[in-house]
Amino acid sequence: MMFLTLLLGVIAGTLFVVKDWIPVQSDAGDIEVVPSTETPEPRPTATSVALAPTAQSIVKYTLFVPAIGVYAPIVELFPEGTSWSVAYLGGANVGHLSGTSALDTSGNSVVVGHVEMPDGSGGVFKALHDLKIGDSLVVKIDNRERWYVVQELRTVAPDDLSVLYPTPNDILTLITCDEYDFISGVYRSRFVVVAGRVM
Repeated sequence: MMFLTLLLGVIAGTLFVVKDWIPVQSDAGDIEVVPSTETPEPRPTATSVALAPTAQSIVKYTLFVPAIGVYAPIVELFPEGTSWSVAYLGGANVGHLSGTSALDTSGNSVVVGHVEMPDGSGGVFKALHDLKIGDSLVVKIDNRERWYVVQELRTVAPDDLSVLYPTPNDILTLITCDEYDFISGVYRSRFVVVAGRVM
């Protein structure tokens, strides 16, 4: 009887020690061994990063450009180094450059979008060059709309930041890459659309 009690005690003790170390499935898909008494900190993964402020799951702003068939969510893009990270734009989103006027305030609100994706397919601004002076653009903010009319079309150098400068009047500036150089593998310029607010 004493042997049976001792054997059960050893088994119970082993189970008690073993249960404190259990495999937990991490977000990254691999197996980690962590103490069950602690809550593991989530590690950044492609999924969790995609839901960061650069690509919010709740879209507050939408850009509508009827002349070129664009109806796209606007995500916030934040500075990274000497530029803004466009990693989360994808082919269907446009991004508001943080630091330029907010989309629901006065000034120069700047949004960017890809002209072409790495696989060669068209980005959201693939037809931006087809816009003409007088074409309408609409920024939808929840249930409100801000209407703009294209006033200027121009090409600038990639390092020309003048198109980002604050303005006293309400404008919406759209920017995409232009003039791809196959030898160097970079876009040599940026195509810029400047639209003034009318409503």
